[in-house]
Amino acid sequence: MDRNSRREGVFIAKKDFDIIYEGVFMRSVTSFESFIEELFIGLLYNKYDLNARHNAQNVIFNSRKQALQYILNGKKYLDLLPHDNLKKYSSIFQCKKSLQ
Repeated sequence: MDRNSRREGVFIAKKDFDIIYEGVFMRSVTSFESFIEELFIGLLYNKYDLNARHNAQNVIFNSRKQALQYILNGKKYLDLLPHDNLKKYSSIFQCKKSLQ
């Protein structure tokens, strides 16, 4: 693509494309992180009714707030990405007792 593009009389500079791309990329990453967090937390307090979940889930909380307090453990936010962090948090599902 040329340094600048013209289409139907509208002029958009390369830096404008870069800013738009950056915004779309950041929105995509943020949306993906929110999806992962919502799914992870939801599995801990029975938000989702999944058939296979009973095989993996052993820790059950009564509410989202209770699950977040346990997982955050004093931190301000949950950092599930990159994948290694998610694997670390997944050990919660391997506990044998129910936390209520």
